[in-house]
Amino acid sequence: MPSLNRTVARVLVVSLCTLGVPIPAAQSRAGLQRTGRSHPAGAAFARALGSFFDRADVRAALERRGVSADDAKARVGRLER
Repeated sequence: MPSLNRTVARVLVVSLCTLGVPIPAAQSRAGLQRTGRSHPAGAAFARALGSFFDRADVRAALERRGVSADDAKARVGRLER
């Protein structure tokens, strides 16, 4: 029985030691890659959103919140690039 306890203790020591070893995460290599091109669906969405700011009710809601509709439309226009 003492040899079984010793074996279990050795396995536990080795396993606890390996838990402290840093393993590089797969996320460390993942990231956004800039390609210099925009996705066509994204550009279409940005144009549709830009035309949304032409509606009177949207302009009024933005003005109530202190945001200029023209400024918001310009910001969305910069997203197209």
